[in-house]
Order: sequence, then structure tokens, then C-alpha cells
Amino acid sequence: MKELTGIELPVPFGLDPNVFMLLLATPVVFYGGWMFYVDAMHAIKNRTPNLALLVTISVLSACIFNVGATFFFKAETFSEAATVLMIS
Repeated sequence: MKELTGIELPVPFGLDPNVFMLLLATPVVFYGGWMFYVDAMHAIKNRTPNLALLVTISVLSACIFNVGATFFFKAETFSEAATVLMIS
């Protein structure tokens, strides 16, 4: 956001911005996506891939990558992408 507006807002509690974004995205991804996850499990059990399985794979892979990029290695994080995939 700083590149667009020139304004950098402080992150609460002195957290790293990537950790803060991960904390904000986690409830959206897990609570907002429970219906996709249940549907994906049924699709796997019945061996009938569907859109819920595609959404589940994409969102959970983005979340796993975000955890790795936040805590274990240095890379661009995509917490907002996982959240947007879940709410759209």
C-alpha cells in the first residue's frame, strides 16, 4: 500500500506485517471455507472432483505457503489472495 499512497500505517502490537496479515486471513479461510472443505471431503470420498475441491486445494495451498513464507523462508506472501479466493 505504501507504493500506491506513500502512507505506511503502523501494525498493531508491534507485529511483523506478514504475521498480522496471516492472523487476519486465518479465520476467514477456515471459518468461511468450512462448507467447501466438507464438500471437498465428500467429493474425494465419492471420487467425483468438483469446484469445491478446486477451491479447497487452491486456498489451503496458499495458506500453507503463507505459513512457510512467514515463518520458515523468505518469499512474497499471499494472505490477501487466499482471503479473496474464499470470499468470491
